[in-house]
This record gives sequence, C-alpha cells and structure tokens, in this order.
Amino acid sequence: MNDYQQQRFCTNIVDTMVNVKGKKIAMLGFAYKPDTSDCRQSPAIAIAKAMREEGARLAIYDPQVPRDARLPPPPPCCVCACA
Repeated sequence: MNDYQQQRFCTNIVDTMVNVKGKKIAMLGFAYKPDTSDCRQSPAIAIAKAMREEGARLAIYDPQVPRDARLPPPPPCCVCACA
C-alpha cells in the first residue's frame, strides 16, 4: 500500500463515518504481513497516526506483534491484549 493509498483509505474512513473524533476504531492486525511480528514499514502505522490526528480513539490488536512494538498508546489510544 503506497502513501497515496494509505491517505485515500483514511479519507474514505473519515468521509464514511462523517466524523471520527471521539469514536473508537478497532484495528485488527498491525504487522507488515501475516504470521509475523514485524511491523516496520507497516501501512497500519500511517493509518493509525492519521486516525489519531483526526481525533479517533484507537484499539489496536495483533497477537503476533508484541505490545511494546505497536504504537505507543497516548490518549486516546489503547493496545489490546485480546480481541
């Protein structure tokens, strides 16, 4: 997913939900590819940051990625231990 596609994806979410400020959005999966704990260069990073900038509250879950490897959870973001 290139930078344009990431931005387009975020724009579609915001447009569909009208306003994401204060809404809780679950991100199921954070790794770069399936069955790995590698989240470097993951499109989920840019998408999560864009959603936080829009004011969304995020709940991030990926059983393969260690909790400390995901985005640091500044408010309003939490890293979930289970789905």
